[in-house]
Amino acid sequence: MFAVKTNIPTLFDEFNTMNRLFDSRDNHRGELRPSVDVTESGDHFVVTAELPGVDEQDISIEFADNVLSLSAERKIIENQSDTWHRREIAGGKFSRSMKFSTPIDADKISASYRNGMLEISLPKVEALKPRKIKLTVA
Repeated sequence: MFAVKTNIPTLFDEFNTMNRLFDSRDNHRGELRPSVDVTESGDHFVVTAELPGVDEQDISIEFADNVLSLSAERKIIENQSDTWHRREIAGGKFSRSMKFSTPIDADKISASYRNGMLEISLPKVEALKPRKIKLTVA
């Protein structure tokens, strides 16, 4: 007779591992740490941050000494009479900072916020153009 080998226990083990990840205490009231992407395109950098559920007035963006600082707060309204069965959506304050090694033109930084996505454009300082020096013959 042939023995039939199945992967069912392994498959269920993988689901249980995933379920434990979702059930972790860290996710119950975890730290709010939105995902951030940083891209570079020729003359500027773009920082994109996922901030769903954050009101625009609760976002602060600062730039000093070539360091971009982003802070925000997602407020979660809790009703004491509600009975929670599952809670994975984190609320609270967060801040992130990133230093740029390329000089940034702070006066030209712009930011936009739409559908929970924050996009910050950081133009690089224009390179100094070579200066021609006129040679005079004595």
